[in-house]
Amino acid sequence: YPCSFCVNSSLNRIFKGLGPVQRRKSVDFSIREIKKLRQYYNNAETGFFIDDLFLYNREWVMEFLPRYKKEIGLPFICSAGPKTIDDEIADLLKETGCASVEFGIETGNEEKRKEIYHKWAFTDDEFRRQIGLVKSRGIEVYAPCMFVFPTETTADAFRTVEFYHELGIDHPFSSFLMPFPDTRIYEISVEHGVIPADLKAEDLPGNYFLNSTCDIPERRVIENIQYLFYFFVKFPWFYRSFRWLVYLPIRLKLIRYVGLFFWFKNWKRMTYRETISYFWRYRKAQ
Repeated sequence: YPCSFCVNSSLNRIFKGLGPVQRRKSVDFSIREIKKLRQYYNNAETGFFIDDLFLYNREWVMEFLPRYKKEIGLPFICSAGPKTIDDEIADLLKETGCASVEFGIETGNEEKRKEIYHKWAFTDDEFRRQIGLVKSRGIEVYAPCMFVFPTETTADAFRTVEFYHELGIDHPFSSFLMPFPDTRIYEISVEHGVIPADLKAEDLPGNYFLNSTCDIPERRVIENIQYLFYFFVKFPWFYRSFRWLVYLPIRLKLIRYVGLFFWFKNWKRMTYRETISYFWRYRKAQ
């Protein structure tokens, strides 16, 4: 996918003409590899396939998932691209133990999702269709988005919250856009004058949950929407009653820590004790 914020488009440009864009491990190799990993991590309770193209090759998926269920048997999480889920695939995901599917929504403004993020195939209707298929089978949905990007307005940010309400997202995840050098989004950000043209990777914040980079006109208000995003999505009544909080002349960063804590706990299915330990180690690493 040619997403402007991702390294893949740059890698495709660098290696153009040097071989296939995608290489896929065989089903046999993948199963052996997972079995080997389980020898080292024998207390694992869930598998997470961090692969944007996990469902892309239908033939591979139809062979892999039944074997995964039979030979591995762990609940799993995977990502879905546009037009990769239909009724047959949704049924297969349910039958083989899929606990959650990730959809990269990024923003509730479809035009800017295409214009700024270059997610041209990810239309609102496609998200509605695929997420509807998944949720109708009792599979949870995890959906990341990014705030404070070039041309974003407060209305766009509120639209993102409301789109998540409409879709019934179970695990809302938000961050700030990080325009890394040598990506298309870096060039777009420079063109819109929201980052300096000489910005280097070492100048970027060390944490994309708490600090934004793009100097857009409504930056402070949108930052506060991101800090409150988890609670705005999980509790629509809170959004309706307290969205005015984002206009306060303070940064609501402390609330973001609380939202992150509960996101870690609920999506990773941890106990409170495990979450406190995980979150403490996470914070020390920042």
